Amino acid sequence: MIIWAILTYILTGSLSAPVLSLLGQSPPLVRKNYAGKLIPTSAGILLPLGILPVFLLIMMWETVSPGGSAVTPGLITAGTVVLLGYGLLGLFDDLAGDEVHRGWRAHFAALRRGQITSGGLKALWGLVIAILAALFAGGTGGEEAALSPARLWNWTWLLAAALIALGANTINLFDLRPGRALKVFFLLYFLVFLAAGHAGGPLLCVAAAALALLPADLKARAMLGDAGANPLGGIIGLYAAMNLSPVRQVAFLLAMLALNAAAERLSFSRWIDLSPSLRWLDRLGRDAD
Repeated sequence: MIIWAILTYILTGSLSAPVLSLLGQSPPLVRKNYAGKLIPTSAGILLPLGILPVFLLIMMWETVSPGGSAVTPGLITAGTVVLLGYGLLGLFDDLAGDEVHRGWRAHFAALRRGQITSGGLKALWGLVIAILAALFAGGTGGEEAALSPARLWNWTWLLAAALIALGANTINLFDLRPGRALKVFFLLYFLVFLAAGHAGGPLLCVAAAALALLPADLKARAMLGDAGANPLGGIIGLYAAMNLSPVRQVAFLLAMLALNAAAERLSFSRWIDLSPSLRWLDRLGRDAD
């Protein structure tokens, strides 16, 4: 998969400048960042643009290669559902999101009052996307790696769906400073890699595309946006669901639940600034504030 990952990196990198230029010419997709600088947001739309053509090539190669992996079609289908589904929901939130309702409690409180918010809509439809991706992906180790009625009676898809849905929101919690969300993505990807013992097969292409986005995000030339943070988090959840044991999946899920609960009460930016090591890591590669 290294060759496919390199190809994804090259394709995403080559698309970066023209796509970000187009985003910069679209007023609804130009926002002030934390420093008050106007830059294009939703740079995460580069993810499906760079990844999906390579996914297609992988699928074509798998059909003619005698050494093809039976798990790849289901995994690529699930990855495509995550990238497109969460990418579209994230883009919608980037365009229509409001500053009044922040955090899960605010969005669900609005839903109880009969008020639809962009975040509430993203949460409900995000759950549907997570369930679809989990059913397409198959269980741990890749058994039944395609959508089938038998999958509905296997409880593992519920855990996989929870990991995907919660992962999508977890990375988004950190998209507050240049490069921060991508650094958290790479950290979580590396932790799953250590536990799983391999790089995730075709999901390595997602990490390669994220790496291609890193320079623009770090230098505050563009914001990842919900269009990027949500699908990246969903991919982390999918990676964990497909490759970790049930016990480790539950541990990973509880860790993400703790982060989401903490985000309702704490400021991660303030927490990071109070720790010299975290502050150094957070500002690594960034221009001086």
